[in-house]
Amino acid sequence: MILAAAARVNGEQTINRAELMAIAELNLLVEKGIILSDSAYAIHAFTFSRQARCQLDFRMCDHLDLHQFIWDSRLKEIEIKKVARPF
Repeated sequence: MILAAAARVNGEQTINRAELMAIAELNLLVEKGIILSDSAYAIHAFTFSRQARCQLDFRMCDHLDLHQFIWDSRLKEIEIKKVARPF
């Protein structure tokens, strides 16, 4: 495994937003692949956004801008998996 995303968090400064933003950024960079994360929140939010039938499904979620960004690229062949922390 390699570190593939590092950036400043735009907007609200929270761990959940940072973890979801990292996944959203990776989603932008690749067309096909597997994203590994130890964040249950980010995995759930990413999966929820990609499986939404329409944008109204996530209109009440925190970090709406990131959900929209993920939903817009829902047709990419990207899988997300949970990994355990190494420590």
